[in-house]
Amino acid sequence: MDPQQSQFSYVPSTFSPQQQPNPSMSGGGGMMTMQYHSQPPNNNNMFIGQPSQPMAPTSNTNVPQLQQEGIIIIGGHPSQQQQQPNFNTSQSMMFGHHHQPQTMTTSSPMSQPIMMQPSNGPVKEQWVKEVLDVSSEYSSDYGARNVIGESRVYPLHEDSNKAWVPEKERNNQEFIIVEFPFYSVITGVRIYETYNPGSIVKISCLPKGRDAYKRKFSQDDTVRNSTEFMFPNDWITLYEGPPQQPLFKGKSNIFSPPLMTNGIEPKILLITMNTLQSESWSEIDAIQLIGIPTEAEFLNGMKELWAGAVLAVSSEYGNGWVATNVIGKPSVYPKYGDDSKAWAPKSESGTFEFITLDFLEPLLLSKIEIYETYCPGALVKVTGYSNHSSMESGTVLYQGAIEEGLPDLARIKTIEVLGGGGVAIAKSIPIRYLRLDIDTTRSKGYYEIDAVKVTGFPVVGLGMSRTL
Repeated sequence: MDPQQSQFSYVPSTFSPQQQPNPSMSGGGGMMTMQYHSQPPNNNNMFIGQPSQPMAPTSNTNVPQLQQEGIIIIGGHPSQQQQQPNFNTSQSMMFGHHHQPQTMTTSSPMSQPIMMQPSNGPVKEQWVKEVLDVSSEYSSDYGARNVIGESRVYPLHEDSNKAWVPEKERNNQEFIIVEFPFYSVITGVRIYETYNPGSIVKISCLPKGRDAYKRKFSQDDTVRNSTEFMFPNDWITLYEGPPQQPLFKGKSNIFSPPLMTNGIEPKILLITMNTLQSESWSEIDAIQLIGIPTEAEFLNGMKELWAGAVLAVSSEYGNGWVATNVIGKPSVYPKYGDDSKAWAPKSESGTFEFITLDFLEPLLLSKIEIYETYCPGALVKVTGYSNHSSMESGTVLYQGAIEEGLPDLARIKTIEVLGGGGVAIAKSIPIRYLRLDIDTTRSKGYYEIDAVKVTGFPVVGLGMSRTL
């Protein structure tokens, strides 16, 4: 069972939230020149119900200093503004060998983050759920989807294939657009810069109600240009400042600037970088959205559980691709490929398979997420059970046809546990076990699952016993 190498197309770009680049292409002999004609956004259009004047910059020297090993959080930016490059730019890219990694941990002062926070409500932190678009990627291994989930590189300062790396080393404008699970009144952002920090010059968001989009995946294993926003002119600027690379030479950094915000409720962020002053590739490991949650289910204490045990399985490939690989958090995602850290059934195609998982405690389910990391689309049914005695007659939570023609990308198959009229059918049924039924009759390769997560309300405290 040989892992297959995914193919990747390198296409650099600049980005304006108001206008997608219009490329003209020429080149040959290993070099490609891309010219883009895109004007910088009009600041008057970037604010919806916000002040027209940005906040005065705060000097780092005036920010209170705290000592914490391995962390630098910048709460301001230098008062000396630097001229920004024009967005009308000609870019060239050359294919070549990637830079050699250098590793360094840091013990540095931490600046107290300055955040405009509403006066009441619990503040919660969220990690990225999905990447919607990106200017460029060095390769699929250094792809934008590496920023999904918790930080995996920080506090190391190193070149890592667990972070997002843009295609060009410097002299380029780069961006990444990410989505978080829940809406919240934003109070802060944390961006984990793990190689050559200081290139972030702008943070923008789409407010709730103006963030609708459509996906249009390609087959080249990249999310670039994969999202069409319904309101592309409605980005709101949360932060804007000059590059700060000289401040962080040889150090990793958590960038958490003051935000120009007044009750904005987003879950989509746009991070823009200027890498002109970077000594080498600037890399981002993870991004956090900090805010006061407004969605009732998030606010009222929902819980997430990963599969804790495998109760039964139809077959497994073996030699690494065993069923117990599904237990716990993802080991493969967001990578795509035939990987022995995921579960694969014994046969490549033409069979009906299943796996039954124990999440160790019951939840009143709201959502199920299946991390499919190779040849996705074969899941056709999910059944939930409260206890062992109910294994013959469970609750069908999802049933659907085989999904054909999906791109060669790892994905999270998300199942909202909803019935008619949007009412959650499992909110009154405690679910501890899930059976996943898989139809590989039309699979183009081994169907592989990396992990399974459920979200719901804990049964304890709702008048129900944890032991069912």
